[in-house]
Amino acid sequence: MAIGLNLDLEDRKLPEFYLAEGQRLAHMNEELSKALRESEAELRQTLDFAPQLISVYGPKRERLYANRTALDYLGLSLEAWRQTPARGAFVHPDDRARELDCFDRALSTGAYELELRLRKGDGSYRWFLARSNPVRDDKGQIIRWYVGCTDIHDRKAAEERLQQENVALREEVDRASMFEEIIGASPALTAVLSRACKVAVSDSTVLISGETGTGKDLVA
Repeated sequence: MAIGLNLDLEDRKLPEFYLAEGQRLAHMNEELSKALRESEAELRQTLDFAPQLISVYGPKRERLYANRTALDYLGLSLEAWRQTPARGAFVHPDDRARELDCFDRALSTGAYELELRLRKGDGSYRWFLARSNPVRDDKGQIIRWYVGCTDIHDRKAAEERLQQENVALREEVDRASMFEEIIGASPALTAVLSRACKVAVSDSTVLISGETGTGKDLVA
């Protein structure tokens, strides 16, 4: 006599399958999280090596991140920078109105570019070219502001020196052309013309005296 026995193992196999699948998904999530952390760390390291002052803000301009270059320049830790409440706290007082105006307009127009002075940790100021670009979601709402500031202080100083040199050159040309009708190079005449240059730029009343024929009208 033969006896056969069939057991339905489906109910026992399903829990084992779900357990194995759950472990596999958990492992995949762990690997993905690890890869994301490594990628974020690499990105932060890259930003820290950048020569620009780089910062990231939330949609309402709340401070989220600043690279090492920016923090070293400002002389702050990341947490201290995040807790600085006022907008424009590091901007030169003479540049704050322009900075706020640019940002307010950028809320609707998008990116902006602005030259402004930023305060260093020691209290001094340097000129920077600030470029800001927004990141929007699929609905067009701004979710991040990325700001990069490039040091242009040496260029601005050179421009200022050039402007001063141009002003001095124009004044020199004006002084030279002022006496183009007067011919002479004696010490006495040179002294007279030097005094005339000093008073010519003022609104003061000047008395020119001298004998007839000495050129009072030309000096006047």
